[in-house]
Amino acid sequence: MEQQRKKTRILTLLSIGLLGLVAISVPQEPVAVTQAGAAPVQATRVLTLRTFVPPSLRARAAYVLDPTTGEVLFSRESDRPLPLASLTKVMTAIVAHESGKQQIRYSESEQEHAWATPQLLSRMLVSSSNSAALAVASEVGKSFSEMTFIEAMNKKAVALGLTKMQYRNPTGLDLPSGGSGAEGTAEEVAQLLWYATKSAPELFSETSAAELVTRALDGSRSRVLNTNEIVASLPSVRASKTGLTDLAGGNLAVVVDIAIDHPLVIVVLGSSESGRFTDTEKLVRAAKRYFVSDLAEADPL
Repeated sequence: MEQQRKKTRILTLLSIGLLGLVAISVPQEPVAVTQAGAAPVQATRVLTLRTFVPPSLRARAAYVLDPTTGEVLFSRESDRPLPLASLTKVMTAIVAHESGKQQIRYSESEQEHAWATPQLLSRMLVSSSNSAALAVASEVGKSFSEMTFIEAMNKKAVALGLTKMQYRNPTGLDLPSGGSGAEGTAEEVAQLLWYATKSAPELFSETSAAELVTRALDGSRSRVLNTNEIVASLPSVRASKTGLTDLAGGNLAVVVDIAIDHPLVIVVLGSSESGRFTDTEKLVRAAKRYFVSDLAEADPL
């Protein structure tokens, strides 16, 4: 009889333990919490498993990187070398900036002016000026005793570990022979643009402006518009560069803050002239949804 009572107690304890485990493991629905005279307050669940939902894109390649954690949120053909078009000018600006050259002479509308190098580089990046890029390469290249400017661009790519990047001119324009002026992967473009924002933040922050007023050393001013048509609607842009040629199609690379001090690098290659903008907007929205709870809604762009 005593042995039977022991078995009964053991079975009872096991049953209680199992019920406790079930209670812990079953997901709970949000609970409406009420106070006297107050409307119900809906409790919010915390999302523990997140999934980046890829949107439909026109781009041949795309890449979304969280550079602070190294997490790749989205990748499509991101290791495939493609024509860069004017994304090339990111490296043109980096090489010129790091050369230490203080002034560059540049002719605009048949009037030649001396420019402080950072001013001309900002102008080149925002307006995607090919003539400015050629002037930069010519002037800065004279200071290199053992290599050309293009060789310096390719050497810098190797130093940064960007092994699939190949530069043939400083503008990214398609070559008369039919080839591309530069090529690289979406992943390596993202790495390069992030490097640019860290090594020359004051220079690349200018690319967040919808328009830019620049001043030559003689005081003459001129205004240029940003070739990124959506730069004003993107969240907290740290850097932006467009590209467009027949071979490349439409390219766009941006660094945006998806939240306070939370940067993302987004690269779109091989889209269309307008598609590069809509593709980027779609990726920004998808990233916002990724970083919010399952009961919250992403903010509009």
